[in-house]
Amino acid sequence: MDVEKPHCPACHKLLDGPLVVSRCNHVFHRDCLPAEDAPCPKCQQPDAGKNALELFGLGLGDGGSSDMPATNLPPGAREAAVELVMLERKVADQRRVAEGCRQRLEDAKVATENQGVKLKEAGKAGALLKQRYDSARAELSKLKANHATLYEQACRSREQSVVAEYLEMVHNSKDSGADAANFLCKIATATFDAAPLLTEMTRLRDHHRARVNKLQREHVQMSQREARNRREIVEVSRAVAEYQRKLQRSDSQVASLSQATEVEPPSAKRPRIGA
Repeated sequence: MDVEKPHCPACHKLLDGPLVVSRCNHVFHRDCLPAEDAPCPKCQQPDAGKNALELFGLGLGDGGSSDMPATNLPPGAREAAVELVMLERKVADQRRVAEGCRQRLEDAKVATENQGVKLKEAGKAGALLKQRYDSARAELSKLKANHATLYEQACRSREQSVVAEYLEMVHNSKDSGADAANFLCKIATATFDAAPLLTEMTRLRDHHRARVNKLQREHVQMSQREARNRREIVEVSRAVAEYQRKLQRSDSQVASLSQATEVEPPSAKRPRIGA
């Protein structure tokens, strides 16, 4: 009969007297409960004695008998008590889950408020962008009008390309530019407005005249520079020749002094100056 009754996993004796339930839902004698950092002797889960619950109102530190002894309990009361403790733990878990959900709800409210603030800022930014868009459209209309004006001017200025053709005809002309002049007269009478063409031709003429004058001045300067360089080269050549002659005279003097020193006997004394 004792085999069918519940036993303590630690001491393997019948469960009676002060009882506690470990965090792994195993019932122990209060004195047999493992330490908080010790594993359960039945399922080997760690921290078996941590957060243990008392059964039947018995405390872990009173050391006395229970107000409701386990021997007076009806059959099946212990199993019901264990189930009740498990339900209490489930309720506690559900409460923790509900508390987490409540906290997440508060965080969601705060996030919603932040999103509302961002939405207002985005609305302000959108209004500013709309203003910029309207101003850009107005500016685009002005640019289109300016483009039409410039296009008309470009159509008129396109006739100025005749200048290049005229210049080529002048270079290749064999009759002193008569054909080029006739060509220019025909173009001037046929153009939409001859004034730009004539203005461009005048600028081209002035440009070539100024370029010719500049080249002439540069040629004169280069001629003067060349003459000055030639004079300097002649003077340097003369100076080099003079230095070479002096060097040759010095070499001959040194050679003669060397020969005189070799001919003089070693024992001969040099005469004193003023003797």
